[in-house]
Amino acid sequence: MVTAAVSIQNEDPLTADHANRLRWANWAIPNSSVAWQPFAWPVANNPSIVQKVTADPSGQTVADGDVQFVVNSYVETVITEWVANNP
Repeated sequence: MVTAAVSIQNEDPLTADHANRLRWANWAIPNSSVAWQPFAWPVANNPSIVQKVTADPSGQTVADGDVQFVVNSYVETVITEWVANNP
């Protein structure tokens, strides 16, 4: 989540919805202790991650890139919901 937020902080200001994305990123980094929560279920229920954890319950076979892929895939939804509820 922090990696995605930092990427947003460094993105082109002409990126679609950049102002809201940047507001979220600037909030999410110092509030990471709660900002990660909307990503928990999407990560925990991702079929690829579930398959790897089922095969190795220690979770050691889940690559960071797998988790980041899910986070990146869901970040727009999280930002949209955050903006709607945090004017």
